[in-house]
Amino acid sequence: MISGQPDNSRFEEDFQFKLVAGPARYSIRTDGPVAYLSVADRTGTVIGYLWANDEDDAAGWVVPPGLSPDAVNAGGRWVRALRDGKARRVAPTAFLAELARGANDCELSHVVPGSLTEAPSLAALREVTSGSEHQPVLSRFDDDMMFREKPGGPVDYMNWTDKPVRYFTVVDKEDGSVLGYLWAGDEDDAAGYEPRKAGGPRAANTGMPWITRLREGKARGLPPTQTLAELYDDPEPGGRSHPLPDSIADAPDAAAVEALATGDPRTEGRPAPEADPQDRVTTPVHYITVTAPDGEVIGYAWVTVGADDVDWVVRKAGGLSAIAAGTQWYDRIRAALERGLTPLGVLNLLSREPGVGPVTEAPDAAAVQELARIVTLADDRRLLAQLDRGNAQAWLELADAFDSLTGEDRDVRWDGGWKSPSGANHVAVPLYSEPLCRAVRALEDVGAVTPEHRWMGNPMPQVPSDGRLPPADAVRAATAIVRGERVCDGMIADALKTGLLDAVATSLRDWYADPHAVADLGHTPPARPQNTLTPHPETPHPQTPTLSMCRFCGGSPAADVTFRAHRGLLVLMGFRKTDGPMCMTCGLAVYRALTTHTLAWGWWSPFSLFVFAPLTLVRNALAVREVKRLPAPGPGTLGPRYDPGVPVRRRPRAYVALVPVLWVLFMIVAGLSGGM
Repeated sequence: MISGQPDNSRFEEDFQFKLVAGPARYSIRTDGPVAYLSVADRTGTVIGYLWANDEDDAAGWVVPPGLSPDAVNAGGRWVRALRDGKARRVAPTAFLAELARGANDCELSHVVPGSLTEAPSLAALREVTSGSEHQPVLSRFDDDMMFREKPGGPVDYMNWTDKPVRYFTVVDKEDGSVLGYLWAGDEDDAAGYEPRKAGGPRAANTGMPWITRLREGKARGLPPTQTLAELYDDPEPGGRSHPLPDSIADAPDAAAVEALATGDPRTEGRPAPEADPQDRVTTPVHYITVTAPDGEVIGYAWVTVGADDVDWVVRKAGGLSAIAAGTQWYDRIRAALERGLTPLGVLNLLSREPGVGPVTEAPDAAAVQELARIVTLADDRRLLAQLDRGNAQAWLELADAFDSLTGEDRDVRWDGGWKSPSGANHVAVPLYSEPLCRAVRALEDVGAVTPEHRWMGNPMPQVPSDGRLPPADAVRAATAIVRGERVCDGMIADALKTGLLDAVATSLRDWYADPHAVADLGHTPPARPQNTLTPHPETPHPQTPTLSMCRFCGGSPAADVTFRAHRGLLVLMGFRKTDGPMCMTCGLAVYRALTTHTLAWGWWSPFSLFVFAPLTLVRNALAVREVKRLPAPGPGTLGPRYDPGVPVRRRPRAYVALVPVLWVLFMIVAGLSGGM
């Protein structure tokens, strides 16, 4: 802390990092031999060691002990260089050799010439360079992170108070789930955001827009509670969350709000408020169901009645292919809107695509979002298919690794979380023992940690009373625990404490021993907790509407017809087709436009003159008869109706067809005259 600054800094608490996105990185873990080189500053003092291993595509930066904060921070240049190497897809040792040639040297630091050498393992390198056997394991940082507050940062309210505060509940815009609490107290000029612990990384990440808005209020000189009131009354605060209506309340201090967010007993039994279903959008919506060729539901697009946009949600339990396909469908929706189609017109247009269901009504958006949360039996099977049953050695290693864990391994100690005399904060990191790391690696080796599970978008499975998870939920939990550790230190420690990690291993071992002895994939065990992901029957297809709707205006009735146009350009020819359900008005407009185009441009090649243009005109004449038999359409629901304009015979361009006709007659007459 800088001398003279208030003693209430936002850097006094432990930092929690939540990774949303970031640059490409080499792996920071390897059990094999490593090549390494030394980096020194301009005084010749070694400030760190760069290491690399090609087998595990791993590379990293090790900091020796006893360095000044400035020397530690100087290593940032070399960490960024490693990210650059990964982004260029250079092999770790090849990039190390590149650095050894001075590729990243600068005035402040450089590679020590001739220092490139090898170590039998990363642990041996750390022991040689630091003399310590207690480096953090499975942390995404190889060195201690040191933070120092400098002048010029954003102005902030105090982040803590033991005086009374006001707060409101922050909920997700899509599913109404509680993500956190925003609070403020005027007596200590304090305000802050408390993420709900059960909400996981998503709840923490949601806080950034709210913290930014609090800083804006502070910069404007507003009292904390006035800023809170403005945010509560803002109907569109931005981001993916908004205030829960009628949730503003009072608390004795900031600690009470924190206890509410963490589920602490100090909340005196008050449960964290959930969004009232009556507070959700109750306006009827139209939606379509989008499925992949294999039948898996990708997601849902819906339009709220009276809205000017199309909403899209990917099914949360979908696999990687479904997520990728969902991105493509979202782009198609945006492209259709940019063409000027109304939102309901976009749904009607897409509903004619393969794999898309018809436009269907739902009571509100929450009903569609509930469909997106369904977990099907196919989802369970897809996750179980990621397990490597053929690797018997990996399953033996899993059993032995968990059976070998001792009470000392399970009692995870933490390092850091303290402030040095210089004012630098050392980030708290868990110290996992090697046997525990071995058990975690065993989960990865059997395939229980898989990108097929979107762990950040789904709730963490809970431990049943019998301590055994359904096997697919064991894969979900293993993925969430191991991958979550990479962005939030302590996930493995929490899973050990709650028994979830042991339940994962037990369930997977039971499944490997006899897949048919565990819970049948077609049935949900009755003892399964309600907040555990529960397979549902496959999503039923919505009912087909009984009345055809014009694809252009949304009016009814409509006939499914096809109109064509043709163009001949000497040796080239062009064809155009417009099909789909059309009302009488829009159908006449399309017929007249395409037929006039053919009469004007459809004759200017030999095949066009004698074959394609006449055939196109005949087919259009037959199709328009179906449209003319329709009664006048009702009110349009998709947008403006096409204007048919004047009949074809009253359009001057249509008489261009007389030119080739007269020319043919002239040639016939000339031929007959010559023959006489």
